[in-house]
Amino acid sequence: MFQATLPPVLRGHVKFVRMDGDSAAPIAVLFADSPAWLSRARQQQQQLLSSIRAEISPSCAGLRLRVAIPVPGPVTRQRPPKKRSLSVQATQQIRAASNSVNDPALAEALCRLAAVASR
Repeated sequence: MFQATLPPVLRGHVKFVRMDGDSAAPIAVLFADSPAWLSRARQQQQQLLSSIRAEISPSCAGLRLRVAIPVPGPVTRQRPPKKRSLSVQATQQIRAASNSVNDPALAEALCRLAAVASR
């Protein structure tokens, strides 16, 4: 509703956030998309204040204009992670360890690890 009363150039770039202060003389807090849009909003501060008084709060005493801090999106990797490999000596050590342990489950796990490492 407030967006429709904004000057056309500011629509979609300036957003009403909240009212701050006491109820007798609240201050409207508006966020702009960037410092450039913040500057444009400051140039049209009287029009913005008139819009807020007409649509939101007739007792609005002033404006506080801020730049909205963008929320970063999820980080995506550009390339797949580098495959790690074991050296030939490490693979031989793992095979030797699998032959010398008494636990059959551990011996089998070490054999699988050595097989993967030798690929």
